[in-house]
Amino acid sequence: MLSRLRSLPVVAGQRLRLSGPVLLASLLLWLASTSSASGLAARKPTLERTPEWGRLVILWHTMLDHSAEVIYSAARLRELAGQMDQMDADAAGLVKLGLLAVPVAANLSRLFHDRYEYIATRHYTTESQVKLTGLEAAAATAHWIVELQFAVLRRGLRADGAPVDAAAIESTISYELSFLREYDRFEAEGESRRQALLEQQAAGKEVDLKAFEDECERRRLRLLEAYHNRSIRPSRSVKALLPYLVALTRCRPASPLESSSLPGF
Repeated sequence: MLSRLRSLPVVAGQRLRLSGPVLLASLLLWLASTSSASGLAARKPTLERTPEWGRLVILWHTMLDHSAEVIYSAARLRELAGQMDQMDADAAGLVKLGLLAVPVAANLSRLFHDRYEYIATRHYTTESQVKLTGLEAAAATAHWIVELQFAVLRRGLRADGAPVDAAAIESTISYELSFLREYDRFEAEGESRRQALLEQQAAGKEVDLKAFEDECERRRLRLLEAYHNRSIRPSRSVKALLPYLVALTRCRPASPLESSSLPGF
């Protein structure tokens, strides 16, 4: 620092020599700015120490307990529905604290809702999963794989007692979630175009619904083939979200006594 302040480069290879008072003033200015930044960093809460994150961890692990059948009660899962609004508020609160980026918070909230829907409709169900075919079956399988990988990551050990390959698990989670993003996008775009065509038809315009459905089926098969061939491109949004999912899975949920002290419980 001192050497940099004493001799600064200027034009044509000349050197600017700082006098003692100028050097001292520059040093004090640098120290003041550094201290100010350090003070702000010290006052800013860490993610893991916020009550918002604590509630997210508890909800995350409770849902994982359901999918891993540590808890098996559809009635108890339905009780979690009332915590979804709080979860959305907590994600937004972490954005306000500067601890989560807006896109990450939005995708995190979305995944909480997606996991809840999967557990409610696919895990706790009396309907046979055999009824699902094609792309819908692949999506259900992807959800199941994601839940299984989270459970293994939380346990930290394989069935034979050996440590898990965390990097491989994270890679699998990333791939399955990237596929689910593609699947959701495909379904949303298809439904939007279908509704637009039906509205045109209702208005008396001539539309070719069969050509549209044929196109959808071709795209459906291409997406399914890409999934089975493991050629789905990694999603940037999933890549940004993944570290937080790993942190949620590895965090120890607060004990009942600790969680009762968190606002919102």
